[in-house]
Amino acid sequence: MARGPEATERIGWGLADLGYIGVFGTDFVVRGESAVALEINCRMQASTWLLGEVELEEEQLPTMLRHVLELRGQATAAKADLAPVQAAQLTLRHQGPPGRLTGAPVSGVYRMTGGALQWRGKGYGLLECGPDDCVVMHVPQTGTQLMPGVPLARLVSRRPFTTPDGSALDTHGRQLLEGLNTRFTVEAT
Repeated sequence: MARGPEATERIGWGLADLGYIGVFGTDFVVRGESAVALEINCRMQASTWLLGEVELEEEQLPTMLRHVLELRGQATAAKADLAPVQAAQLTLRHQGPPGRLTGAPVSGVYRMTGGALQWRGKGYGLLECGPDDCVVMHVPQTGTQLMPGVPLARLVSRRPFTTPDGSALDTHGRQLLEGLNTRFTVEAT
């Protein structure tokens, strides 16, 4: 995907010419060496914090902080690092009917071991993930009233959860979600 970084930079300069300063995100459809921009979001994204963790690991000033500093007139002289990094996030949503959450997993680091999802300890993001771990976070408290589609958890990992085209869960992602789903119990209301 040699064209993605080039297209992103052109979009960034175009936004700057319009007077925009700050973080933006662009969604692309990639096919071979072609990249077509589908959407441009001139704001922090759900993944901006994940990028910040990668930047901290590389001992760089996180994009979120550069964003705030630049908006306040403080030049950071930062240039984006376009080197690819393995990191993924996935939101697990409630698929059943409305109900009350009566059981939920503990947030933290998990790993699939022998076909079972095992809690390995506390963890809050990518920095706590080993290569085969995922962190489960943003789990609602028991007693929460759930409606179909509401988020049950966010997962982050250094491994992908989906096939390369993003259209389906891969084996790793499917096993994680199946294992995680068994830890939630919902009483129909």
